[in-house]
Amino acid sequence: MLAIHPAWIGYSGILASEPLYVALTLAGLAAWGTPRAGALLGLAVLVRPQALLVPVWAWLTERDRAVRPVWLLAALVLLPAAAWTVRNAAVLGSPAFVSTNGGDNLLIGAMGTGRYTPPQPLLPQVPAVPETKRDRSARQTAVGVIKRDPGAWLAKIPAKLYETFLNGRDAPYWAFQFEKGKLGDPGRTDYRSGFLVYRQVCDVAPYVLLGLAALGLVWGRGEKKSAAIQILWIAALSVVFFGNPRFGFPAIPFLSYFAALALDRLIGAAKRDQ
Repeated sequence: MLAIHPAWIGYSGILASEPLYVALTLAGLAAWGTPRAGALLGLAVLVRPQALLVPVWAWLTERDRAVRPVWLLAALVLLPAAAWTVRNAAVLGSPAFVSTNGGDNLLIGAMGTGRYTPPQPLLPQVPAVPETKRDRSARQTAVGVIKRDPGAWLAKIPAKLYETFLNGRDAPYWAFQFEKGKLGDPGRTDYRSGFLVYRQVCDVAPYVLLGLAALGLVWGRGEKKSAAIQILWIAALSVVFFGNPRFGFPAIPFLSYFAALALDRLIGAAKRDQ
């Protein structure tokens, strides 16, 4: 399923945090029960801070296979981020946990349409200040917007989930960027025909994958709880912040797992009917 997923192919060819994050997360989960899992998931936290909850969910659902003692797992997971936090305290003057874009991301979700928009126009009143202060100001502004009109914030949830799980337009755009240091419209290049075909495939693929995954979730057995939690966690992040197809990239392996369960059952049923 992963080998033929169009977005998986497209995103795997770009230099972005998502492919690295997914590789570290999957490697860590595959090594669950060994100290290597803690080290790999710790590096994943350094790439994307939300990875901090991946081992938590894994421990809650697979605690029988967890590293013993638990403090060793926790130490291995936290060590890389802790070292970077100390670095931030020395360089930025504030012990920011890994990065300082949490406020901007919350602001985008609170004041935007539910999808990614550049945060700068949303907070024009903030002058050029250290990034930790800007992050704090953006977070305070976002919380204020949400408190003033929580209904409007909640109304954006469908758009956020659509962008994360069903919008297939982002991967084709990045997959057809071939000039270093220059971003262009793939629909206006010599690769236009290939780009349009690929985009049509990417428009349909998320719906097929999500439909099969829903069947697999109902029919599946075994480790479906831990895989489902990873998908729900990614959805929750989109709800809190904003929707983005690249946010949904880490969910593709788990959605493919459920889709494969569904296909296996459908193929088995078809063979029995013959």
